[in-house]
Amino acid sequence: MRIQFKDKREAARFAAAVVNVTGREPSLTRTEDSVWRVHSAELNKEWAFAISSLLQSGVPSQHVTLDQVAARVQSVRWTTSPAGTDRAAATHRERLLAPGQMTAVRGMRQEAWAAAVG
Repeated sequence: MRIQFKDKREAARFAAAVVNVTGREPSLTRTEDSVWRVHSAELNKEWAFAISSLLQSGVPSQHVTLDQVAARVQSVRWTTSPAGTDRAAATHRERLLAPGQMTAVRGMRQEAWAAAVG
C-alpha cells in the first residue's frame, strides 16, 4: 500500500510507525510533483488509517505498536458505499482526516466499488 504526504516530516513519522508495527522498513520516495510516498507491502488500508489516526492523536511514532493498531482497527467499523450514496457525509468526514487517512479512505471506497462492479 502507498500513502502520500505533502510534508516530509509527516511521511517520516508514518514510516517510523510502520516499522514498529510491521517490523519492516517501508520505502520512502519523493515523486516528481513534490509528494512524499510511503510504500509498504505489509500494510493494508485499515492499518494505514489506524496508524495515521494514532499519530494524529499525539502518540509518538516510536510508541505505535501492533496492539494499538489492532485495537484501533477493531474499534472503527467501515461502512463503504460503492455507489457513493453517502457522498455528502463522506466529504464532511474527509475534511476532518489527515492526508494519510484520507488516502486510505479513498482506497477503501475504490476497492468496495470494484468489488460491487466486478
